[in-house]
Amino acid sequence: YTELALNVIQRTNNLQILAFVDHHGESGVQVLPTWVPDWHALNLVAPLRCPTQPAAEITNTISVVDSENRMILKCRGIFIDTLRAISDMIEPSELTVTTLEKELQKKIPFLIDHIWNKTVVEPIIPLASPRELLASLSLVLTSGYLKDSDSTSGENQEQQQSDLAALILEYERIRLHGHLDGFFASLSAEGKTLIQTMAARGSAHQFVQDMTWISMCRKVFRTAKGHIGLGSRIMKGGDLC
Repeated sequence: YTELALNVIQRTNNLQILAFVDHHGESGVQVLPTWVPDWHALNLVAPLRCPTQPAAEITNTISVVDSENRMILKCRGIFIDTLRAISDMIEPSELTVTTLEKELQKKIPFLIDHIWNKTVVEPIIPLASPRELLASLSLVLTSGYLKDSDSTSGENQEQQQSDLAALILEYERIRLHGHLDGFFASLSAEGKTLIQTMAARGSAHQFVQDMTWISMCRKVFRTAKGHIGLGSRIMKGGDLC
């Protein structure tokens, strides 16, 4: 697998093969270099994609060197931050919202609440507003695509945030009346009205479709400065991004 990845990188002069990187999540078990896709892994992830390009597609700054029996990939990049909080791995078969009984049987019941707890509440990294969570999650969980269209700006961006708001209310629909847990319950009256207004023009079903292949078998993370992203299931606190 390492030779295959190396050959593809050398032939193409780009790092697109890294979009397929996935490894088993067993703690302490790491045979392949972290930059090499494990084609034998269970629950292979779908390749990450993005409608915008942060850098040139082809570069001559990539190299691979041997160091103490390890193959190290060297390339030019931009340091953003360190990982501080990470959600559990998203299970692609558990995204549809049906009934409370079935929801409680999932490995991660009430997914949006779980992400909110793991990346906002537990690490004590507050949000500027409810809209911040909608904007961040609607982007990272779908990789910026509404169906096959760019949703990083304009009407598609607004629609996708409304779709996420609709999904949040789908979870509320099956909860017990008067519960005090979760993201929506934590909001002020004004915040709840915002979510309800946005959800009225959104589709929970569409958001689940848009996020399924991108988010499957990955984890949502939050950095020390509060940035939200989507990463590999083997990432851990303190990793650089």
